[in-house]
Amino acid sequence: MLKRRLGFFVVCMLLILGVFPVCSMVTEKSITDFGNSPDPKAQATTDHFSDSIVIITGKSQTVASSALWLFGFKCMVIKRVTIQANNLEGEKINVFVLPPTIGLYFDYESISIQLNRVTGLFFWGKQSVLFESEPPQIVAVCRARDIWVTYE
Repeated sequence: MLKRRLGFFVVCMLLILGVFPVCSMVTEKSITDFGNSPDPKAQATTDHFSDSIVIITGKSQTVASSALWLFGFKCMVIKRVTIQANNLEGEKINVFVLPPTIGLYFDYESISIQLNRVTGLFFWGKQSVLFESEPPQIVAVCRARDIWVTYE
């Protein structure tokens, strides 16, 4: 039953993103601007979660993983993923971590989410030809063994 609901949620989110693209201000930045992440701040806080379901939405220029993207989609099994928002214009991420421990992070502009041993479905607009926006949209619904959320 949970898998059906999760599948229905993912399909609905992808349809919403396709029909109602999120408008954002497009700015001209060089590739070197995106490669230079700001230095980590001393006040950053890190929260750790184990064996949880994670739902991530928002806009991010930085998503790192070893799996290949297919038209912006990625279905992963036992991989490592890092998603970051680096205080660039328009970047914001929402993270929902569900039981056994609950974590809610809304509209963070400087956040890093590291997922280890993750299984789930990911969509990233930077790798998609259909849903282009600046910065690219990210939608992820997955289960992870270890989750580290670092934010300011």
